[in-house]
Amino acid sequence: WQFMPYTGKLMGMRIGYPCDDRKSIVASTQKACEYFANSQSIFNNWLMSIASYNCGPGNVQKAIRRSGGKTNFWEVLPYLPKETQNYVPKFIAVAYVLNFTEKGKNAAFNDQSIVLAPTKIDSTMHLGKINEYLGTQHNLVGLNQELLNQNTDMAHGSVILMPYNASMQFIDRFDSAAAFAKYNHHVVPRGSHELSRTLRLSKIGTQRRSSSRCYGRYCPQNGNIAYSACGSTRTNLECHCTNPWSNEPME
Repeated sequence: WQFMPYTGKLMGMRIGYPCDDRKSIVASTQKACEYFANSQSIFNNWLMSIASYNCGPGNVQKAIRRSGGKTNFWEVLPYLPKETQNYVPKFIAVAYVLNFTEKGKNAAFNDQSIVLAPTKIDSTMHLGKINEYLGTQHNLVGLNQELLNQNTDMAHGSVILMPYNASMQFIDRFDSAAAFAKYNHHVVPRGSHELSRTLRLSKIGTQRRSSSRCYGRYCPQNGNIAYSACGSTRTNLECHCTNPWSNEPME
């Protein structure tokens, strides 16, 4: 299910690094159902509600006014945005094909469907390492795309999706899996060569009366760590300081 960033945030979704709930199979479906229910309470018409998912309830209400206050969707249809005029019939067509034709009852295709099991994990685990432990054929990273840096401490309730067989295997071997998949946060000790170099650059920047406040690096594979010029650490990606030698924001 797709949500524009503004709408997703209004629906209570986490959007941004390191987690984007719009990519979650479960969270996006739940919020889409909630969105449809909210629209239905406004319009009391499922076709209007489907249209509002595509173009927003404001545009649907505007189309109703332009139609002279009509309540029949097909009479309002010409006043909706062009994309929405095509979207609703396509939505109906897909629903019809899946429910009432042999295409939707394709046994060969349905046999390939995967039963997914919400599985409780330890939030210190790394998703990629869990996938490696259980076998890459299970595609856990693809099933949990909302975890952008594969750090499971952002998973809702410490639960991720796994194919049923992989979930049973994981539960049976939980201790072994937890030890293998532990997320290692790499921290450079104070006084190390890298930090000393950072402090020297800070001193140079001060002597040059530079406006820069931070020098550091971010490593998404080893923990969200950026080292500041004063020797402290930043634990998120949002570093708005400037490079000592340019006016461009640091990456």
